Amino acid sequence: WLLPAVAAAALAAGIGILVVKPTMDYKAAQERMDAGAYVEAAEAFEALGNYQDSAAMVQEANYQAALVLLDTGAYDRAAEAFAELGNYKDSPQKAEDAVHEKAYQNAQTLLDSEEYDQAAEAFKALGAYKDSAQKVKDAMQGKADRETYGKAQALMDSGEYMKSMILLSGLNYKDSADQLQKAKEAYWVSQRASLAAGGAHNVGLRSDGTVVTTEITKSIFGNYFGSDQGQSN
Repeated sequence: WLLPAVAAAALAAGIGILVVKPTMDYKAAQERMDAGAYVEAAEAFEALGNYQDSAAMVQEANYQAALVLLDTGAYDRAAEAFAELGNYKDSPQKAEDAVHEKAYQNAQTLLDSEEYDQAAEAFKALGAYKDSAQKVKDAMQGKADRETYGKAQALMDSGEYMKSMILLSGLNYKDSADQLQKAKEAYWVSQRASLAAGGAHNVGLRSDGTVVTTEITKSIFGNYFGSDQGQSN
């Protein structure tokens, strides 16, 4: 009578293992999922075969893993991962987003590096993606500002301070505000020297010793000549 009892016990143990082990494995896979270990979770759910909703959980784990790739800038791998998911959720759109975002970030790098022509073309190719249309304008404006800044610097280096100030006024590029101030100061020094030498100048002296300027000079200098530096005794 012992043999049948042993056999029955073994059978019960085997059935218990068949029932308990998948449950434990499923729980372990879910814990990996909850911890954000999506690749490991996908492998664990896949090993469970058709147990409960394991097949669906494989897709969800792979989808979450692809999102992590997209969010961390691994755009090529993200696009491939979403493509492998087929029509699961919004995977086709996410795959397209990964491709576009990579191109967008590359274009932004060109813009930040002042490769304005290349940046404009790269953003233009992105069409309506994000703010690409505005970025095209930003690239062209950046190119124009750089050229204006360069001309202003060349004029300052050659002593043509007034022309340099005209170009720098209202320019928002690099240290253009500091350069404008330097041009004003250099212009004032040159005018003081010109006045002292009695040569041609763009300013005159009133009878009370204050400086008379042209309207264009006033518009650029503001109250500069109204300061102590703008007084002549």
